[in-house]
Amino acid sequence: MLYYKLKKTKKDLNSELVLYYSSESLINLLFNVVHCVEGLDNQ
Repeated sequence: MLYYKLKKTKKDLNSELVLYYSSESLINLLFNVVHCVEGLDNQ
C-alpha cells in the first residue's frame, strides 16, 4: 500500500515537472519570438 502510494506520488511529481518544464519552454519560446520580431523591427 505504501509502495503504491509512493509510486503514485512519484508519478504525480513527474507529471507536474513535465508540466512545469513545458510551460517554462513555452514562455522561453514566446520570449524568443518577441525578441526576433523586435530585431526585425529594428532593421
